[in-house]
Order: sequence, then structure tokens, then C-alpha cells
Amino acid sequence: MKKITSLAVVVLSVILIAGCQNASFEKTKDGLVYKIYRSKDTTAVREGSVMKVHVIQKINDSVLFDSHQNVPGYIPVGGVQRPYDPSELFTKLRLNDSLVTILMMDTFIKQNPRLLQQFKNGDRYIVTFKVLHVYKQGENYMADQEKDQEAQRIKDEAQAKEDLAGQAKEMEKYFSDKHITAQKTPLGAYVVINEPGTGAQVDSGKFVTVKYTGKHFGTDSVFQASSFTTQIQGPRPSVKGFEDGLKMFKSGGKGTIYIPGALGYGRNPQPGSPFKPNEALTFEVEIEKVDDKQPEPQALVKPQANTKVDSAQRKK
Repeated sequence: MKKITSLAVVVLSVILIAGCQNASFEKTKDGLVYKIYRSKDTTAVREGSVMKVHVIQKINDSVLFDSHQNVPGYIPVGGVQRPYDPSELFTKLRLNDSLVTILMMDTFIKQNPRLLQQFKNGDRYIVTFKVLHVYKQGENYMADQEKDQEAQRIKDEAQAKEDLAGQAKEMEKYFSDKHITAQKTPLGAYVVINEPGTGAQVDSGKFVTVKYTGKHFGTDSVFQASSFTTQIQGPRPSVKGFEDGLKMFKSGGKGTIYIPGALGYGRNPQPGSPFKPNEALTFEVEIEKVDDKQPEPQALVKPQANTKVDSAQRKK
């Protein structure tokens, strides 16, 4: 795995230095620059097949995504092909081939000017594909995909457990230094209860309306303040530590939840989010309501007519 990644980085660096002028690179009719590194295998990628691939996405020298750190992708081949897109090259590939594609961000910025907030004209968007397996049309690949995902889940859980142990020591030192008395939740978040509340207990399956202020643990700067209603113990809560902390309160309760990064957004927060990998978070919370059922959306209240004015106008 590491050898593949290193090779891809070296290849891409050479491409950038050469300025895409190397004669071994080709162009599609849409102007997409590419090169295929051939294997000795003869198993061809055809319309209707599915490729199992490792993918690396880069902007210039910066890696945006590397599937070697996650699970391989499964890409159906064929159907509607978009112009200036690597998919138009997939049927040129064979098993174990590597494809390097270079796209200029100028084209995408013209289509979506908002991209200028993240990228600039002249940036190169580089995507490499390594073909790991080719499933013929109609061949079932779902079992392999689920196996990959389960293996990654087990790996992620083991890594999160290791990360959490180290983060817990850091947070407990912080509490000691600041003379903060915090209770540890079953999963490993920390809660300071200012008011426990006197209403219904927050528990699994309950619908909780919570007002919160989210802060970066390290700087205490606010990244969001709002209120929302959520069902506790959803199938996959995005922030495990947040739900686990809420369970320490009853309706009307107030306090602070401290969440280690491993119980927050983990090592891979969503691109564009304000969070760093494994960043610890702080939430000041107020439990406004706890319900057994999802609350009905509040209907808009129509303004009442002024009957005295209406009567006077009718008399006129």
C-alpha cells in the first residue's frame, strides 16, 4: 500500500515539474491530460463492468483524498460520460493499470465561481487511479465491498480507541490545571453539570431539543451557536460524545460537554469544516425539551385582524 502511494507522489511531482509538456502524456478531445501506466495483465475494463480502484486526489502538491487511508472505491463503468472527466478513459484500462489525469481548475471555476473560495485559476486537479480488480457485467461485487468496509470499521475503531486514551490524559490534565470537576460519560466524554434539570431524563430513543454553543477546546472560540431537535442514539450519530453527554441531563438541565476528538469528528472531519483532525470540542448546552415522539413542526401564526379598524372601514 505505502509503495503505491509513494510511487504516485513521485509520478505526480515529475508531472508538475515538467509542466505537462512530456510527450508521453496524451490529451482527450476535451483537453484532459492523461497517462496510462500499463501492466502485463490482459483483463480489460469494459462497458458495464465495475472497477475496484485506489484513488488519490490532489490540488498541485496538496493531497485532498487518498483511499489508501480508507477503503478502495467501486466505480461502475459506462453510462452517460461527462466531458472533461476521467470516466471517458476507463474503457482504455486493464487490470493493474494506473491512470494519471490532470485537469485545470479554470474549467471548473467557470462552471462554479464559488470554487474561487478554495481554489484559483491555474491550479491543477490531479487524480490517479490504480485498478485493483475488474468485475464483469452482472458479477456481484457487493460482498467484497461490504468486507472492505467492515475491515475498515474494525481498523477505525481500534485507532479511535488508541487516540481516545491519549486525548483523555490531555483533557484530564486540563481539568486539573483549571480546577474543573467533570464527570466522565460511559463512552469517554466529560460533562460539567450546572443544573441537572427536573423534567424527563434524556435517554436513548428520546427526542431532545437542545440549545447549544459549540467552541474549539483549545482556543475557546465559538464555531456555531444554535438550537435543534435530535433523536438520541440514532443509527450513526455524527458526534458520539455529544449524544453521550446529553444523557447526563434532564429536561431543563444546563452544563458543558467536553468531547475528545476521537468522539467528535475524528481523524477525518468533513472537508471545508472548521475542525482539525481529532480536534477536541466544547459544547455549552441547555436542554429545552425531552419528548417521546418527534415534535410537530410549529405552524405559522397568522396575524389577527384589528376588528375595530375593520368595522370602521366597512362603515365608511
